[in-house]
Amino acid sequence: MLILSLSIPACRHTPNPATTQSSSHRIVCSFLPMYLFTTAVVGNTPDFTVDLLLPSNIGCPHDYELTTADARRLADADVVILSGGLETFSGEAIRRINSKAKQIEAWTGCKVIADTGDEAAHDAHDSHLHAGNPHVWLSPIEAVREVENIRAGLAAAYPDHAVDFDRNAAAFTAKLKSLQADFAAARPTFKHRNIVTMHDAFAYLARDLDLNVVASITLNPQQEPPPGRVAAIVATIKKEKVPCLFTEPDVSAALASTIAREAGVKVHSLDPLTTTTSKPAPDYYEQRMRANLQTLKESLQ
Repeated sequence: MLILSLSIPACRHTPNPATTQSSSHRIVCSFLPMYLFTTAVVGNTPDFTVDLLLPSNIGCPHDYELTTADARRLADADVVILSGGLETFSGEAIRRINSKAKQIEAWTGCKVIADTGDEAAHDAHDSHLHAGNPHVWLSPIEAVREVENIRAGLAAAYPDHAVDFDRNAAAFTAKLKSLQADFAAARPTFKHRNIVTMHDAFAYLARDLDLNVVASITLNPQQEPPPGRVAAIVATIKKEKVPCLFTEPDVSAALASTIAREAGVKVHSLDPLTTTTSKPAPDYYEQRMRANLQTLKESLQ
């Protein structure tokens, strides 16, 4: 059986910030951004459990393989919330476990950025390839679309609670639009606009702020870049007059530090909002995105 054949990665022991409780209505979210958006839409609506599928230390579900514990969660779900483009276990893989669960892809209708096609960033074993860049949640503009898709999908799945979902989604969307306004105000203020990032997660954030991601070190932050990539990145930084290199909180800083030292620039950190060490507060998304904006303001002036 499929459930018995699923592999179990060693890092699976990290606690999940979502608390599984007994309820009539069970929603499973693929990874942290979808959990943040879905809990905002569900709010305090009674008799609902919103669970997080991936462990909170995994990050983006790059080539993630479902475990037996994941299969049990999915088997009990009414609805599975996916961002789209990242979850290799979506579609038929979930249907084999639970043919009745409604799958909602939140990135439907988003203005998707095409993959760069930068083959130098790919390792021979890297299967992190998509029809488009899937990191849409890192744009407050696209986040509004994702929240709306989640709201509409949940309202269709649970029509008796549609009014609650409408109210909660409207309140959260108002906060996202306030965040959009802060991004729009910052957009014309940057002195430097060329940036280099650890991986390709920040293309949407850059688009919102009219910044140019001139290079990404790797397409998967859990994999070392292929030979020659470091030298190419250093050359790009110097050629494009990039003032700093952006790494990520949960990625080893050693490689970024090496590149920054060779290029003569500083290292700063941007949060892709895919990991957390505890159950996130309701305003976690806004807090972390404003922190990202502040980092960009300070490092690109």
